[in-house]
Amino acid sequence: MNLPGAYLRCLACLVGLLVLPGMARSGGFERDALKHVVSACALTKRTVGVSFPCLDVKTGKPGAEDYAVIRAPQFRTEVLVVPVDAIAGIEDPALLTTSSAHLWEAAWAARHFVADALGRDLPRNAVGLAVNSVAARSQDQFHIHVDCLDGAVQRAVIAGKARIGDTWRRFPLPLGGAGYWARSIASADLKGVNVAALLFKGLPAGRGTMDRMSVAVVGMTMRDGRDGFLLLAHDGSRTAEALLDHSCRAF
Repeated sequence: MNLPGAYLRCLACLVGLLVLPGMARSGGFERDALKHVVSACALTKRTVGVSFPCLDVKTGKPGAEDYAVIRAPQFRTEVLVVPVDAIAGIEDPALLTTSSAHLWEAAWAARHFVADALGRDLPRNAVGLAVNSVAARSQDQFHIHVDCLDGAVQRAVIAGKARIGDTWRRFPLPLGGAGYWARSIASADLKGVNVAALLFKGLPAGRGTMDRMSVAVVGMTMRDGRDGFLLLAHDGSRTAEALLDHSCRAF
C-alpha cells in the first residue's frame, strides 16, 4: 500500500503527540507505547526518509538489528536505543544472536545526542548505558538507556576498577547502594560485543535468571591505558538505570 508522504508525516506527528506522553507514565496498557513509537519511526523512515518522531532510525544494514534512537520524554539529555523488531527485554533469547550485538555499539555511539543536549563534550567515563530488569521496567520493548553516569558511581568505578578483570566477579564497592557483578571489556566502541550473551554465558547468576538482571555498561580507561568498558550486572531489586544521572549534575 502506497501512502502519501504528507499522510505519513501526519501519522508520525500523531503518534508522537499521543504515545510519547504515555511513555512517561508507568503501568496499564501503556507498556507497549515504546513499541508503537519505534514502529511509526521505522515506517516513516522507509517510506519518506524521515525519522520523526525519533532522532534517528537505522534500517537495512546486513547482519545488524534495525534500531531507532528516541529522546526520552521525561529528561533533557537521556536517549533510548530501541530495536525495530519486537524484543521484550533483557531476558529475550533474540538478544543472544550475533545481529543483536550491534545494538550495544549503537547505544554507545548515541551518546553524542546526550552531549548535544548538554552543549558540551563528555569524556567516555561520564557516560553509561543501562537496561532494567522485567520487574523494574515500564515498557515491554527492549531499550537501552543512554545518559550521564551518576557522579558518585563514576568515583566508585575509578576507585574499584583496578580489581576487576575480564572475568565476572563482585565489584568491590557498592554502586547506587547495591552490589554488582562486574567485568571489563577491552574495546573502544563495543563493536562486536554482545553484552546480553556475556551475561548469559559467563555470569554465574545469569543463565536461567536473565529476567531478574539489570545491566549497565560504563565507559572507562583500562589499567594499560586502552579504551574499555566496565560491564555491571545486578540480579536483585535495584535498577541499573539508577546508576545514571538524568540531570547530568556532575558534568
